[in-house]
Amino acid sequence: MTLPSSLLYALTLDDWTSIALYWTASELDIVGPPSGLLSLLLVSRHLFTQIRVQNNARLYAELFRFKFDTSAPKRRLTERWMTDRCLASELVKRFTALRRIRDGIYEFEDLWTCYLMLSENDGKNEQQLLNWARLRRYLNSLMVARAHGPPQPIETDTTVYALTTWLMWMTSSRGVIKSEHPQLLKCISSVLHPLMAAGYLHPSSYAPEICFQLPLCGPINTLNLPSGGTSPPVTQIMHYSHPLMVSYPLSIYAATLLWTLESESCQDERTFNPPPHAVPRTRGDVPGWDGPTLEDLYDFHFRVRLRQVESCAQQINDAQNDDNDDETDIMTPIKGSRRFDEDWTRLVACYNPCLSNIPLRGQVYRIGSLCGSWAGRYIIPHLDMHFSTVLNQRNSPLAVPLFQKPLYWTLREHHCLSPDEPLSIGIHESGVDDILNAWLPRGYTIQHLEDAIEVFDPYTGRTARYETFIPRDPAHYSKQACEKVKMDWISGVDEEISGNEGVPAAAAAIFDKVDPNSSYIDNDDEYADNVEYQSSGVSDILVTGETGQPGDAWGHFTVVGRVRPWDGFVVLLQIPPAMSSHVGPWIFKGYIHDQNLVGRWRETSTAVGLVGLEGAFVVTRREVS
Repeated sequence: MTLPSSLLYALTLDDWTSIALYWTASELDIVGPPSGLLSLLLVSRHLFTQIRVQNNARLYAELFRFKFDTSAPKRRLTERWMTDRCLASELVKRFTALRRIRDGIYEFEDLWTCYLMLSENDGKNEQQLLNWARLRRYLNSLMVARAHGPPQPIETDTTVYALTTWLMWMTSSRGVIKSEHPQLLKCISSVLHPLMAAGYLHPSSYAPEICFQLPLCGPINTLNLPSGGTSPPVTQIMHYSHPLMVSYPLSIYAATLLWTLESESCQDERTFNPPPHAVPRTRGDVPGWDGPTLEDLYDFHFRVRLRQVESCAQQINDAQNDDNDDETDIMTPIKGSRRFDEDWTRLVACYNPCLSNIPLRGQVYRIGSLCGSWAGRYIIPHLDMHFSTVLNQRNSPLAVPLFQKPLYWTLREHHCLSPDEPLSIGIHESGVDDILNAWLPRGYTIQHLEDAIEVFDPYTGRTARYETFIPRDPAHYSKQACEKVKMDWISGVDEEISGNEGVPAAAAAIFDKVDPNSSYIDNDDEYADNVEYQSSGVSDILVTGETGQPGDAWGHFTVVGRVRPWDGFVVLLQIPPAMSSHVGPWIFKGYIHDQNLVGRWRETSTAVGLVGLEGAFVVTRREVS
């Protein structure tokens, strides 16, 4: 018995929407396009008109909510990005891209789609990308093609490098690495190696390192700086049917994380070489022993591991076995898409160091993130081969051997709380902000108090007070400090960004002010975003620390540093003791990615703007001290 045609025409648009949703919801698998719609679209021309995307945005918006994660865009964006029209358009864009990826068809824009999907991943997105589109197979083919293809100039290949390496890192784990074919791992390593050995040719921060006070009042001359001192490329993409200006993610950080993950996978019983018998088992066995012991070597080889990007399914399983699920505790690993909130802000709000009022700006640095004990490694290039490649850039960075050494720190954060005045910015003799001294004024002195530090500023002749952050105290500061801190609500449009944000306002604070049915909400010329956030009250962050145990086994160093408030760029100065002054201080500079501090190190005897001895590093927080 066929359905009377009069009934087909009697049903309203809402009726057909409900029928279509029920029809597609009966599909057994959440992954893949809503294939059940195809049979409905073929019933009749009238029904085709009723449920096609151009006439029924609500249906496809509901399908988007069913198929993809939405908590991240709701948290990061305003209401106009989440209308039915926007979600319907994004649904079509994503499944078009996923179909090409599944079929092995390369389109550069699809890399952006995948990267943003993983940035918003809370479980559904990774199922679509990994289980249906088979993204990992697609990325492996890109890596193999690159490894066997002709070398490409870095200046013309930065964008593909950046997105591909980040996607590889975000879809990798120790289990995935160990399951890959050795020949494939060799190809991946050959692609990553030039990034590791010649990282000075790639951007390493979202604004020039010689600039601490941002945004700039005008353009800066970077002609005398290597590429690592400049900003990454900027482009405009379509996101939820709106144009969005973004910066590319920095490729050297993903390359360092992925290269280290592969290296760790080889550190097992087969590759552990026991030291000579003269090396004591523990430090207590030979009083006065100041070198690495068997216990120290064992710790680095078997226990020092970076934090990998776990799947949301694994995180849910871990959460069920973990009683501590307090995300306000900095020691609690952040789960789901919140792991990438700071990366997202840097993409959309740090693409131009001359702009101050970026509406979508959120948190760039989680207060207290550096507190605790850290363990990892720094990668040293072969000295002669490194400088040979620096002086003659026609030499391939693939020929530069890389070596690893342990890196341990115990760090503390100290915050200048409003309305206190922070320390001056150190100025190098060349006239730029003194990156080689961690932006600190030369000649400063630090006095450690019970709950703060006082730093003498030789530029102004006064002392600046910085409150010590207390990780395991809910108040985080002493009672006296808590009474003076001011946490104001700041608008990304109306106020200048101070930088060290606390909790981003949720766009929900704006949602009630806008009628989502208004005609102008989708008009980019008429409607302006206005995401607010609550300031943490922190105007400046200093860091102090030392190598500690077992790090002292490889040399005792003190650590002092600063965090740039504009983008959360961390610079740490590692200082040798006076009797080892011939070693010289090094700086370690980079960003925190999901409890991994990753970046580049360099010695400070070489002038700013010149490439000296440098390499990559990554450390992971082990515990809060």
